[in-house]
Parts: sequence; structure tokens; C-alpha cells
Amino acid sequence: MTNAPQVGSWYILPNLLRPEDRTFDQRVVVTAIDRKNVHFETEAPVGWAKGTPLCMPLIYFRNNAIPV
Repeated sequence: MTNAPQVGSWYILPNLLRPEDRTFDQRVVVTAIDRKNVHFETEAPVGWAKGTPLCMPLIYFRNNAIPV
């Protein structure tokens, strides 16, 4: 795996519904990786202690995430 995600690394997930507008992209940090899924958390909004935890299939994450 050449672009395998690493736990603790930051990535940009582009908004594929609006590719022309980069303001909708999400900055995420990988919290866990298992055989088929990547678990990550979005960057915390101003005034929040924590971001939103989410999960995505590993293949989609590898194809779309851009390392920061």
C-alpha cells in the first residue's frame, strides 16, 4: 500500500458534490484503521472540544484523502 493512511495523521477529504468550491472540504485526523474501514474525526469547530467521529471504507479513503 503506497498511500496507506496512518493513525494520527491529518488529511483533507474533498467534497465530491461541489468539486469547484474548496470551502466545503473537511480536515480530518485518522483515529483507527481496521481491515475494511478507516475511523476518523473531523476538525473541531470553534468553541467545540471535539470534532465529529466518522467512518469510511478504506478503499474510498485511500482514493480521495489528501495528506496534509
